[in-house]
Amino acid sequence: MTESVRAFFGLRIRAARKVRQVLDELDAMGRPVKPVDPSGLHVTLKFLGDTEAQQLTHLQQALRAAVSRQQPFDVVLQGLGAFPRVARPAVVWMGVSEAGDPATSRVTDLARELDRLLRELGFPAETRSFHPHLTLARIRGRPPERLLQLLADLQTAEFGCQPIAQVHLMASRSTGRRTSYVDLDTVHLGAGD
Repeated sequence: MTESVRAFFGLRIRAARKVRQVLDELDAMGRPVKPVDPSGLHVTLKFLGDTEAQQLTHLQQALRAAVSRQQPFDVVLQGLGAFPRVARPAVVWMGVSEAGDPATSRVTDLARELDRLLRELGFPAETRSFHPHLTLARIRGRPPERLLQLLADLQTAEFGCQPIAQVHLMASRSTGRRTSYVDLDTVHLGAGD
């Protein structure tokens, strides 16, 4: 039997005070709203799904190639939204954009470069447009009215700026009600210079 992991590439985001306040509000909404663990906050750059352990070396090489010339940068956490739409939320997210020039996004550039390199390894190309975000909660069933109001109130709110200095090859592990995330490899931005 071949061993596999549920793998993806991501940027870890620290749960700063303003982000924790939103997570606490979501947690107080009860059963239909299942907030993520603050220690697991991340921006997914490329989701791979069940991946054979023997492919991890190639994934580590792709990660190093994707970030070899990238320098650390800052991201802004701004706005709440929901997938598939605010009126019928299944996932509550916080937006992520690059600080400074809004016309460029190194987060998006990293996601595109990883997608390109992984296509060369036989992974399918991403078909949906990339929308950098933090998943904050999953909604099971009918959303409470408080959630819809929170989404309306905070759709453009700012939650701070955070430095990005590393990119991770990660794996998710489900244990009962919680999903935990482990780093399989970490590459520091600017390490290739």
